[in-house]
Amino acid sequence: GRTADAETHLAEARRLAKATGERNAYRYHFGPANVAAWSLAIAVELERGPSVVDSLDASPATLAALASADRRAGFCLDLSRAYAQSGGDRDSMAVQYIDTADRIAPTRMRNDPIVRDLVLTLDRRAKRRVWELDSLRNRFGIGVGR
Repeated sequence: GRTADAETHLAEARRLAKATGERNAYRYHFGPANVAAWSLAIAVELERGPSVVDSLDASPATLAALASADRRAGFCLDLSRAYAQSGGDRDSMAVQYIDTADRIAPTRMRNDPIVRDLVLTLDRRAKRRVWELDSLRNRFGIGVGR
């Protein structure tokens, strides 16, 4: 749809975030970490996740800068989706970040149909049984997808 508009808004947000740093005035969390999270979320929706994920700082410090657990979990989910968009080459990273998101916000993750579908997709693509996927399927109450 309006990819150019999204990119224009993100560029302006990046400029402002660079000038302000991390801020939490009036509980409006804004700063480089949140702009990075939104950049990734938009890239994932445009199916451009792999092109953005490597340029992001997904360190524990960046996650900690995202003040709410829901936002941290959402960022981890988007990291997972971006890695999964690599067509199977980076599925282990996708599984790792779904697991992290689930540990941060289990109710949100386990009830999100996008996450559940992603777990099944990753399970179907696995060339062998993967303990981490078994664990996720078990926690999510999802049967074997093979």
